Amino acid sequence: MKTRRNKETLNLIKNGFLIIALGFLLAGSAGCKSKKKIVVEDPKENTEKVDAEMVKAKSTLKELLSDDCTKSIEEKEKILADIKAMNLNDEELNSLIKEVENSIANEKEEIRIAEEKAKEAAKPENKLRNYFDQIAKAPNENEANNLINEAVEMFTSDQSNVLIIISQSDHIKDYDKPTKIRAYLNYLKDTKNNINVIEKIHWDASGTKIKTLELKKVK
Repeated sequence: MKTRRNKETLNLIKNGFLIIALGFLLAGSAGCKSKKKIVVEDPKENTEKVDAEMVKAKSTLKELLSDDCTKSIEEKEKILADIKAMNLNDEELNSLIKEVENSIANEKEEIRIAEEKAKEAAKPENKLRNYFDQIAKAPNENEANNLINEAVEMFTSDQSNVLIIISQSDHIKDYDKPTKIRAYLNYLKDTKNNINVIEKIHWDASGTKIKTLELKKVK
């Protein structure tokens, strides 16, 4: 009886140890589950993001260089500044940026030259000289007459005097027979011969209309 009781006691002790050990094991397992997962950053994600920005930037710059681009200089400069601010270091991208910079610079220069030419052409003597030339070269009478009417608007009237210098020495001018501006313009239309150059313009009191025009006969 004593031996049997000792065996039962021993079994109870063993079972107690097993329960305690199982408790520790379960507690440890629960503790692992409560820990945060370790996140490993994928280097491909950043690479793909940079590549996408690079592709878009290059495509945008190529559009700015296209002959079909209708953006203004201000718009191009803004887009270029935004791309440069991204600091995407790439040989092809840097080359495209330089091309766009040169393209904008050339466009600005073309506009400056065009504006200078427009200002020069708008000067009264040049505007009048252009009328003379166009009237003499007009392909038909109707076009010549339209140009004549436009040119006359620069004068106080179509009867404004035109003096043609035929010789000059020691500040003494010898004039051909005086004529009127409309008659002179019709002469250009009929003869198609524009050989006289503008010597001097005399303005009216307002300074906006030509009162008398002096021309110099070219030998």
